[in-house]
Amino acid sequence: MSLVMDDDDYWNSSDAKTKALNFDDDVSGKCLGHDKPERIETEETVPVTLKRLVLGRNCSLHAHRTLKSKTGLLDGAVAIGDGNAILTIYQFQHQVKMQGNNVDGLLKKITNTLTNYFDQPGIDVNQMKLVSAYIKLLEWQKCVNDPQLYNKSTLRCLAHCCANHWHEGAGKMMSPLTLCQQQQISLVQYDWVVLNVHAKLKNWDIVESLFTRKDWFGRSTLSSHIPLNVIITRLHDLKAGSTLLANFINRISSTDERLDIAKQLKIHSIVIETLAKQRDRSALTNYQMTLKPQSEEYVLAENTLRNPVSSNYDALFE
Repeated sequence: MSLVMDDDDYWNSSDAKTKALNFDDDVSGKCLGHDKPERIETEETVPVTLKRLVLGRNCSLHAHRTLKSKTGLLDGAVAIGDGNAILTIYQFQHQVKMQGNNVDGLLKKITNTLTNYFDQPGIDVNQMKLVSAYIKLLEWQKCVNDPQLYNKSTLRCLAHCCANHWHEGAGKMMSPLTLCQQQQISLVQYDWVVLNVHAKLKNWDIVESLFTRKDWFGRSTLSSHIPLNVIITRLHDLKAGSTLLANFINRISSTDERLDIAKQLKIHSIVIETLAKQRDRSALTNYQMTLKPQSEEYVLAENTLRNPVSSNYDALFE
């Protein structure tokens, strides 16, 4: 028997109504300070929500506050056989911590769903991979046994490992490299998490080493899966020093782009150097006029205009 039923067949079937969608609230009684009972969800709420999910319409999953209501949503989605609905409900339940920090309970339920539903013929392979990866993450969280990581996303767990276990080698449970390999975290995601974690911790040496490599001749080259202008902007937002910013800006191959970013971020040394190499005395003079008199960058511009040879910009007046 196919798990996928026609829309009208499912919504009109008594089996679906009594088994998948029929449940009571697990909280009853009176509201504090009031004599009338607390409002409970009606049985129609769950099937209506499921129908909206299946048809791709907007719906509010937050209306389902009780554990039984959330379980009813999941059971109903499995009974329908709609993979998108199942994943949507899983994501919602993960966000609201359906079972608190009970990783064992959540792991058991998702594993059962993978076995009973996602192993069926015709199931979307990508959806099955997503659920399998989530099971591996829950297994990792269970082995780590750190309550602050329960029900956290893969990238949040990676950020924790980068901040607290950066120097642990591959193969160790808490190593960032181990988690990346297990969860198949992309290189772009890895670079972005490491950049943000260590920049916020002011570990600038780690940030710089992440994106620089030595070639066969001992020269330092840039290596990143993130666009260079994005790295520079993010470093500036996270209060990186001008020396580090200048190092990255100097890696931009396009002179015009390098000059624009240096002006935007006020890395004056790069602007002065670039204008000098362009032999643009007029532009450098105008730029000096925008600087604070007698400041370090003002003096640098003045010395460059006055004595380009000692400033290593000997081509300025050719």
